[in-house]
Amino acid sequence: MLYLGDTATSDLANQKEQAHPRGCSAVLPPATSCPLVTRLGMAHTRLDSVYRRFLAGHYTQHAFDAKRDYKDISGSVYTTTPCYYCGVPATAVDHTLPLIVYRELLAIGEPPDKRRLIVVPSCHECNSLLGDNFFPSLASRKKYVKRRLRSRYRFILRIPKWQEYEIRALGRNLQDYVRQGHDERERLHQRLAW
Repeated sequence: MLYLGDTATSDLANQKEQAHPRGCSAVLPPATSCPLVTRLGMAHTRLDSVYRRFLAGHYTQHAFDAKRDYKDISGSVYTTTPCYYCGVPATAVDHTLPLIVYRELLAIGEPPDKRRLIVVPSCHECNSLLGDNFFPSLASRKKYVKRRLRSRYRFILRIPKWQEYEIRALGRNLQDYVRQGHDERERLHQRLAW
């Protein structure tokens, strides 16, 4: 890709349409290399959501039948699917072979093995931590998420364990603050043990 400081050239403008959607220097395959694009005759820029649905239809679901009980802030219990990586309620799906990788493999004529095309329930945080990184197995993805969570919340994990008599000796606001820290640390330990 051509880049000349802050000035744009016509070559850069032409290539920008094919540039990677996340802004890196990788160039996307031509729109005609995808069977769906050829069939629909659409441009790359208008096709993204249709293309993602096409690719997502090839993935098989894993661990969506698992259910877990949770308590909301009011104390009422509800049941939902847990995140495959940390156990909190799932709010997203994670493509174990990222869609961008799948698209690149299709573009070069190397369709991946169907056994690698799996989606699992995940929370937004775990899905975001994984991004479009490729891992050889679900276990390695889970290990990566745990490592990133430990790193992100290292200060919460370092909160010391207070004895109840020590907490009672504090003022009311500080008691609440210490108990909240204990609760956060306990929730984080549960996520890491999942």
